[in-house]
Amino acid sequence: MYFATGTHLLIFCIILSIVNFTACTGQHDEAESSTYYFIFNDKVQSEASRRLISEVESLLPKYHYYISTKSARAWPYFESVSINKKISIHDLLPPHTNYHRMVRFRQASQLNGRGKRYKIEFQLSKYDREQLIIQSEIFRKSVGSLEIWSKPAPTIERVSTFSSIKDLAGHLSKKLIRDTFK
Repeated sequence: MYFATGTHLLIFCIILSIVNFTACTGQHDEAESSTYYFIFNDKVQSEASRRLISEVESLLPKYHYYISTKSARAWPYFESVSINKKISIHDLLPPHTNYHRMVRFRQASQLNGRGKRYKIEFQLSKYDREQLIIQSEIFRKSVGSLEIWSKPAPTIERVSTFSSIKDLAGHLSKKLIRDTFK
């Protein structure tokens, strides 16, 4: 290809750079997910504990979650977005590079595959009219096995401050999700 002047070459290079940049952006702009497979172990075994766990289990997978500059300023410190919405890496507050997907754990084969995969075991150890306690352990998928990734402090709630199981479950699900970011 022949260019009459250096200016023509410069213009050609700028146009080529813009086309190349436009083609490349968007492919690497989308944040990757970290998938958290969760399971509850109900040590209380009451009708109320089963209803609470069922409510929380239905809330956790409804959205994707991420920490942004805006959300980091106020509780619960994360944003919830539709599971169909694409999340840009630029929406995440550094050092966070992934958004969180919450999926109910059904079988070990779910942990196979690509990407960051974790298993969370929630144990409801106390639930009465006054107090609720949930212990959490987060395991990370490693080569051929699971290794303990995190063991957040127990989630403790004063049950009497909530008017219904639905209100308690909504608040509790936010606390449990927030703990996955630690």
